[in-house]
Amino acid sequence: DRATVPEGDGALDVMDGVVSSGTRSFLMLAVKDNALVAARTTDAGRSWTPARVLGPAARYPRMGAAHDGAGNIVVSWITEETGPGERDLMAARSSDGGATWNEPQTIAAGGGVRFSIQVATDGTEWLVAWRAVNSAFNFSVSRDAGLTWTQSREIAPPLAVSTPFHLMGGPGIPFAVAHRDREGWEPYSNRMFVSSEFDRERGWQRTNPVIDVIAIVDQPDIASGPDGRWTAVWRRKRSGNRFELYASHSADLGATWSEPQLVFRT
Repeated sequence: DRATVPEGDGALDVMDGVVSSGTRSFLMLAVKDNALVAARTTDAGRSWTPARVLGPAARYPRMGAAHDGAGNIVVSWITEETGPGERDLMAARSSDGGATWNEPQTIAAGGGVRFSIQVATDGTEWLVAWRAVNSAFNFSVSRDAGLTWTQSREIAPPLAVSTPFHLMGGPGIPFAVAHRDREGWEPYSNRMFVSSEFDRERGWQRTNPVIDVIAIVDQPDIASGPDGRWTAVWRRKRSGNRFELYASHSADLGATWSEPQLVFRT
């Protein structure tokens, strides 16, 4: 059957299993008339609820979202409530799989937000991380599934994250971030890292290289499998528009990594 998709200016994200883990329930987030809207389906897309406005959004918004598979959802996005070009960060929370939403909370105000909005949960705490206009990376933590948030903090040394980065979480999975770190003078010469041992006051306290050589690394990503093994993947530029995709695995929460394996090349 053809699904009736909610009207909007473009979908930003679609999440599955939002009502309960393993169900055919989906949440679609989109922007319409300078507002972030959400719609839900519980029948695998055959029908959708009317789009619900979560809050005002920037003209070209960036956003992140996560859910715990038990009905709790947190969405974070950029707005321009302070003024045109002054990007603030907001978050909204649903405890019933997207049927209803609380009033959005302001996580960071004053126009200091740039992009790379990431949201994750370990099943107990919720984490939002983003890049600020001064190129620093900040984060905020919620211990009540997005009802309230700690004051935003800058990620402290020893972690120096370079865009892009990918935040990993999930029920029972510790927060970790895959990122690259620039070395030398070449603008795209860097190494692939995974940082773990998250501290809610200072950020990540342990950084281990996945590849300990200077390379042109791009698009880092990380995920945890059902057996607890972590998998990191990244793209490596060869020449021109040619790339290689690599993967590496860790069985000790990111402390050590297997020899990178070439997945495919273009």
